[in-house]
Amino acid sequence: GQRVEGFSNPLWTLIMGGACAVLPRDLAPLLMLGLNLALGVLCFLAGGRLARALGASPLMAALAMLGLGLSYEIIFAIASGMETVAVAALSAVALADVAQARVRAQSIPMRAFILGGLLGLLRFDGLIPGIVILALAWQGLSPKARIKAITWTLAPAAAWMLFRLGYYGDWLPNTVRLKSGAWPGRWQAGFLYVWRTAYHAKIAWALGLLAWVYKPLRPWALALVVLLGYGVFTGGDFYPGTRYLAAAWPLLWALPAAGLSRWGRAGRAELLMAIAVIFSYHAFWAFPGLL
Repeated sequence: GQRVEGFSNPLWTLIMGGACAVLPRDLAPLLMLGLNLALGVLCFLAGGRLARALGASPLMAALAMLGLGLSYEIIFAIASGMETVAVAALSAVALADVAQARVRAQSIPMRAFILGGLLGLLRFDGLIPGIVILALAWQGLSPKARIKAITWTLAPAAAWMLFRLGYYGDWLPNTVRLKSGAWPGRWQAGFLYVWRTAYHAKIAWALGLLAWVYKPLRPWALALVVLLGYGVFTGGDFYPGTRYLAAAWPLLWALPAAGLSRWGRAGRAELLMAIAVIFSYHAFWAFPGLL
């Protein structure tokens, strides 16, 4: 029959398929859960490093890590067994690499763009955070480094696209075609989808966008707007959580920490960040629904 690519996460499909092929049926899910748990810890640590690189104080960075690590989104992503937490973790590491190098006036490591390229293989829309990472790093790259960065970011997805065209006879995965199009209510559904994250972490969401008032943080605030805007464009998803916004989760917590640290109101800034963490949709809300 006709070949149909019924998935849009080729790298994760290969990882899961390999685990299921090599391990006994009962052990494969445990391996994937363990991998997701490790990726969740990586995301947690990289989120703190990103906050520090953007100018957050140690206490603010710790609060950002706490908000990210205890959020419903991360907890659900770890338990789901899907690629979502990998997208968040790789995005967090790459963004932290770029921010840290820019602050220290050092050359940006190619690892950031290698991870950006892997994002495009983890999920079809991983190209978007990959390009955002490239854009944030652009001014800090030499002409030669820009060519390398573009190659590392785009080549993996381009190679898979060529394979897809040759094997499946289509540029796009079947799931993307099914979800795309100007269907009625798409934009309203997309806004509600993004608001779902704002509801879970509404104070952090607002404080992150308010970081726009500080000029050094504006490119990062714009990156957050772009990543959230993509969620609106998709029209949302039936799956629980907000997996289309996974790349935005680290920034969602790092930006408020950095912005409030620049505010300079000792005590008040920390209190606001602590309130943002408290009012986040925490793990103790998520666990009953996952058990």
